[in-house]
Amino acid sequence: MYDTHYDLLTILYVIKNKEYIDRVINNVNSNLIGLNANLYFMNSDEMKNELGIIGDIDVYDMFKKSVDIYNSLDIKSKVIFSIEGCDYIKDIYELERLYNLGLRAILLVWNNENRYGSGIKTDKGLTSIGREFIQKAIDLNMGIDLSHANEKTFYGIIDVLKNNKGSICYASHSNIYDICNNPRNLKYEQLIALKEVGGYLGLVMHPPFITDSLDYDVIKSEFLKHVKYAVGVMGIDRVCIASDNLEFYDELKVEREGNPFKQYNIKDDLNRLLRQEFSKEEVDMIMYKNALSIYERINCSNEDKK
Repeated sequence: MYDTHYDLLTILYVIKNKEYIDRVINNVNSNLIGLNANLYFMNSDEMKNELGIIGDIDVYDMFKKSVDIYNSLDIKSKVIFSIEGCDYIKDIYELERLYNLGLRAILLVWNNENRYGSGIKTDKGLTSIGREFIQKAIDLNMGIDLSHANEKTFYGIIDVLKNNKGSICYASHSNIYDICNNPRNLKYEQLIALKEVGGYLGLVMHPPFITDSLDYDVIKSEFLKHVKYAVGVMGIDRVCIASDNLEFYDELKVEREGNPFKQYNIKDDLNRLLRQEFSKEEVDMIMYKNALSIYERINCSNEDKK
């Protein structure tokens, strides 16, 4: 399995329990061919309440420390380092400094508004400096992740991507709005727009983005509907899987909706679920091959720059 959105850098930065980290790393090594290892940022109150991070936020320092921890561990999976919520990245020059540390993908916004654009909790669009910021990321051959953007910001980013043929883009952890009308999900027209710029969709195994039900059998059945819909619109070669793994919130004593897709004990279960509708080759494409193509495009592009 390749996980297109796993908050591993945040886990490594925040969690100090060695036994817990060892278990996470064992799960990653045992079950993942690759992952987008994410470090995420919210507004200062949310950073304090959810992650216990108080005071000025130095995104460069946080990213460097989390990557240093990652590199000190025996992690065998392929990795794309990603930042979710670019609120604290000062400008395009700091973005390039982060690139030089290994940053290879960005999500411009989380759920709120920042200087570059807006998430789903506001109705503003991509700003002029946001457009410049996305262009810089494209010039650096970074992956452009459209998850969390509201519709105005989403289409603003799409417009920039249209002017940059061959750029690497995807929505790493979003589902189908027509099946579950959570505002984090994407509408049919957005899926078409993403497909037209060569993008990918990472379907996320987080119950509130799948269905209103908390019954595990219903969640699995509905998730399969999301996959079938996505393949019907995007094509079999454009659909991936994301966990947006939330188990570490238990460690932080933060109350969250129960998630039956715990860690990667669902890998075999998910394979069986997908085989109900897809061939083995198609399941392999959804589970890891499509996402590996994103990894290879980012990796090859950046190797060419050296």
